[in-house]
Amino acid sequence: MKLLRREEAAQYLKSKGLRASKIMLARHAMSGTGAKYTIIGRTAYYTEEWLDEWLKSQLKPDTHAFAHMQS
Repeated sequence: MKLLRREEAAQYLKSKGLRASKIMLARHAMSGTGAKYTIIGRTAYYTEEWLDEWLKSQLKPDTHAFAHMQS
């Protein structure tokens, strides 16, 4: 299992097409809305699996778009 620090996790998400930063990941962690992570020492670590699970959970059709109201 490969552990990714926040900067590396942000780069991983960017490689998937998401605008991401370590600050975004930290904010999501603080609010409880982000990917699963673990703390070892004073550093947060993510796995690619956890990031993929979180990203998949974020992929929902936008039901509030104006185009959807037109049909």
